[in-house]
Amino acid sequence: MKNLIFKRAVFLSDTQRSANQFVFHKKYNLITGGKDHSAGKTSLVKSLLWGLGCQPHDIPDSWKALDCKSYIECDIGGNECIIYRYQNTIKLSVNGEPFKTFPKITGNYSSAFASLVGFSVLLPNRPSKEEDPELETPPPAYYFLPFYIDQKKGWSEVWNGFDSLGQYSDWKRTVIKFHTGYLPPEHFDLEEEIYDFKKKEAVAQNEVKRIDTALAVVDEYVPKTNFTINEEEFERITDEVKGTLQNLSSEQEIILSDLSNSTAERYHLGSQMELLAEAALELEEDYKFSVENIDGDELECPLCGTHHDNTIIDKAEILADKKQLESQSESIRKKIRTIDRNISDLNIRLSEIRDQINTINQKYSINDLDGNKGNLSNIVDSLASNSVKKNVSRTKEEKQLESKKASDKQRDLKKEQRKLLTKTDKDDRNEFFMSRLESHISKLSASGVSLNAVKSPIDHKKLLRDGGAAESTRAILAYHASVMDMIKAFGSELLSPFIVDTPRQHEQNDISYKSIIELIMNRIPTEQQVFLCALDDPVISDFKNKAKVITLNNKTKLLGDGNYEELRKELDRVIRPD
Repeated sequence: MKNLIFKRAVFLSDTQRSANQFVFHKKYNLITGGKDHSAGKTSLVKSLLWGLGCQPHDIPDSWKALDCKSYIECDIGGNECIIYRYQNTIKLSVNGEPFKTFPKITGNYSSAFASLVGFSVLLPNRPSKEEDPELETPPPAYYFLPFYIDQKKGWSEVWNGFDSLGQYSDWKRTVIKFHTGYLPPEHFDLEEEIYDFKKKEAVAQNEVKRIDTALAVVDEYVPKTNFTINEEEFERITDEVKGTLQNLSSEQEIILSDLSNSTAERYHLGSQMELLAEAALELEEDYKFSVENIDGDELECPLCGTHHDNTIIDKAEILADKKQLESQSESIRKKIRTIDRNISDLNIRLSEIRDQINTINQKYSINDLDGNKGNLSNIVDSLASNSVKKNVSRTKEEKQLESKKASDKQRDLKKEQRKLLTKTDKDDRNEFFMSRLESHISKLSASGVSLNAVKSPIDHKKLLRDGGAAESTRAILAYHASVMDMIKAFGSELLSPFIVDTPRQHEQNDISYKSIIELIMNRIPTEQQVFLCALDDPVISDFKNKAKVITLNNKTKLLGDGNYEELRKELDRVIRPD
């Protein structure tokens, strides 16, 4: 199975004029600080993941202050890749091709990275109030989740190894099912089609609402009448009067149609104004919150936990966004004023036409098909309103049919999605997962963890209900190992390096710790690269003897101080300025 392999990493700070490079083994890598707990073991693996576009937990302010650049060489499924990151700008080169620059992690870079590693997941974003959700490729963190156990949060909960995962709602089930082979890539091809038809359905339904508004306008300007006249009776009127009435009827029909469209458009613009006003108010509150309640250059969303920058520049951007909304509001107000003048002019002209009709009406009295006594005003109103309603109703029927077809197509595509995996396929995957999980739990001597409620990878929370803290820690490792077994057996993505940060948690005794190291060495796919962050300990000697050992201490932490000039020149040569 193809995989992703870290080969070399360079981290450089121009502000501190310091830099360091690390070369990795294709299989085992031990990152240790000897006996020093504060030597930066965690910082190295977090910097690797950060360099590829992730947002690890608890990146210290001291590291952020260094304003580091990362340069990472890796083999991604046989493709020689270089990924350079500075702040949120990413540059990517594949197989020696010129670097492509991406100004942010989300969007095009996430799609490019996902394509390289075979991560086919698409998730609906969180749109603004006036927009519908759009499917997008999530950032690289969602790919690395099963392959990374964070030093702190990773040993108490799975699928939570990074910050800012709350940018999508209800994402876990979809991401877990993809990683473990329950949702093949074809599922997301069909999902894109489903969302395309959702858009078409929404557009058609909005048109139906606008048409309903138009019909209401016609009823408002032309009172309902049951008066009907056949063509022969209309022909009976003198040619001069008939011609005049036909012209008046046609003109009134045009005016009513214009009034209908203008009123519907004004209603639509009014709704937009309300949304913009709400958005501007929210931005005003955001600015007050960022200025008055938050110290420092970062704040955490109280709803989803996403961390946002809160620098002076970011605060200024909030005000700029508010200014832009105010500009849009003014533009819409101008359109509304123009429409209001147009509606006023149309009403004046409609009144003039009806005055002309009333003048002619005084000369004639006509019986309709049912014998009801009427006048020319009834005739013109009936002809004009019925013509408008007939045309608009025809369009409404067409839009309703479009909406139904789009809805039916979504239902058919969802049926195709369900057929991608049979019940037998799902049962096979469940049985495989449980057999691997039970085997790994047994290997780690975590018998106090109950598996009674666990049936599939989705049940990860049920795994941690029982057992002590030490056993739950080993159960989390067993779960990760089982998921990676699933990825190898049923998945479609590349195997990422397995990064295990400080597994000796909750006072694991030597026997338990040794079982953890043995599982990492013997139960992980043979082709998968491994990074182990751990203090030097006799228990890890077997791993250490086979691994590339990277020792960080207080003198040689993540950024060294002896080869800055050399590495700076290399980056200048390879990463040419845009």
